[in-house]
Amino acid sequence: MLQVLLSGISSGAIYGLMAMAFAVVYYVTRVINFATGQLLMVSIMATVTLSSAGVPVGFAILIGLAMSTCAGVLIYFIAVRPVLRFNRFSFAWLVSTLGIAIALESAAAAIFGPTSRGFPALLYRKNVHIGNASVTWQEVLAVGVALVVVTVFEIVRRRTLFGRVGIAISSDPEMAAAITKARATLPAFWASYEAPKASEEGHSLKVRFPVPARRNGGEHIWMAEVKKLPGGRYSGRFANQPRDLPGKRAGDLVQFAEADISDWMFMRGGKIVGGETIRPMLRHMPKADADALRARLETP
Repeated sequence: MLQVLLSGISSGAIYGLMAMAFAVVYYVTRVINFATGQLLMVSIMATVTLSSAGVPVGFAILIGLAMSTCAGVLIYFIAVRPVLRFNRFSFAWLVSTLGIAIALESAAAAIFGPTSRGFPALLYRKNVHIGNASVTWQEVLAVGVALVVVTVFEIVRRRTLFGRVGIAISSDPEMAAAITKARATLPAFWASYEAPKASEEGHSLKVRFPVPARRNGGEHIWMAEVKKLPGGRYSGRFANQPRDLPGKRAGDLVQFAEADISDWMFMRGGKIVGGETIRPMLRHMPKADADALRARLETP
């Protein structure tokens, strides 16, 4: 029984990593890449071929992984991105990625033929004995790698800007693009903040505050009375009432980091400069309200 359990855990770790590959792609692109299994085949067959040719196994594995990664990037630009640009809400990517999968399988069959090939032995020579059961070091390595990958992924997803952008992309690609643009143009905000012209006023920042219960991981709130603090920190007062931050109210003074800034704006001659995240929200507003707000934007 113990032997079955240990073997099942190691096999489950491998299947879990495969499932995670599907999940990560869908997490960012909202697309299920049906060629993911074939990408694994590319790395395995490249490793087998190179090791058979005398290349050290470790180096062959690295080359195989690099080739699989490059193939994944090509698949995105060839079979996914053009489809999403044409119609993000269609399922044409299902056919395009499935077509790539069939093409990769056919190419592998033509190159390697029908004869099966054994993967080079790595850690099979020694076993780990647990009670009356035993597992190979390779199986132990599979479980260890799976645990490390899952842990690192969760840390990146929850604790870094890259992860938060990934969450935003998965939930609302248009809003994610607006946040990316706003952050890229943040120097324009600070330039006006440091030396405002006579017609420039009302400098505000939109800041993300963590809310674990939310799918996108946080609540984005406009901050007024923004000030720079020592150590690269900033302070400001909530310009509106927080909805998911218990104990916080409009007007409360809080601190934040630059990595938490998701948008910026200020008024120039009565027009809103910046405010990139306002634009994706216009389509959800009544037409009269959207038109009125759009008229206030310096660049509609």
